[in-house]
Amino acid sequence: NDELFDGFIGVDRRGGRDNGPHLRVGVGATSLVALGNGVCRESTPCGRCEGDCDSDDACLPGLQCMQRDRFEPVPGCDGSGVKGWDYCYDPSLV
Repeated sequence: NDELFDGFIGVDRRGGRDNGPHLRVGVGATSLVALGNGVCRESTPCGRCEGDCDSDDACLPGLQCMQRDRFEPVPGCDGSGVKGWDYCYDPSLV
């Protein structure tokens, strides 16, 4: 269940099954955010620059999942993230 918090643009809270609640940065975010394994999935899709996703279905509509082996840059996102983790990105920024 998502819960909206005031004071931050596009920030809400979602519990990950592996390590508890996370703060999510919304669609306008540019910093890579590692939410955890199993958090991004079709039933709870992640936003731009959020991961770890395993497929495009694990990302919000219009976003795609960037598959990485190491610290490859993610289009439209800042930072290096977690080695080998995959992040949602906006393909129109490529």
